[in-house]
Amino acid sequence: MKKLIFIFTFILATSVAFSQSIDRQVISSTGGYSEAGNISVSYTVGEPMVETFEAGTIVLTQGFQQPDASPVGMEDINSGISILAYPNPTEGEIILDFTTTREMELSIGLMDVLGKQVSVTENISVSTGTKHLMDLSALASGNYFIVLKSADGTMNTNIKVQKID
Repeated sequence: MKKLIFIFTFILATSVAFSQSIDRQVISSTGGYSEAGNISVSYTVGEPMVETFEAGTIVLTQGFQQPDASPVGMEDINSGISILAYPNPTEGEIILDFTTTREMELSIGLMDVLGKQVSVTENISVSTGTKHLMDLSALASGNYFIVLKSADGTMNTNIKVQKID
């Protein structure tokens, strides 16, 4: 009788067994999608890279989604501005160093990785050589995004910074 129950249980278990599958999902603080002609680009911030190919000046990094390519600064060719954020990582203060072809008005804010605003947005006027100091000393250790927006709408970007203790 025990053999019959064992055989019946074995047959039942192997005939109705299901495998598990995991769909690719992403929880991201920012990302985007862009198309130009027959080329499309999709990205999220914070995903691991898989492989990089180079051919002359063309670089392709492939993977499920790509990380932010400029963790300590950015250059926006369309609006003519370059911004460096240092020291990164920091224990307290971040310096934003601006180089621009024209004077512009920017709003600067700070967000955590969940998209919550953690500092009051400041409006400043920048030109080449402008340095702006942001104090992160009161914040917990972790990753944050400095959000930069121009008043005329030509620029809307962020820079990833890391706060350490």
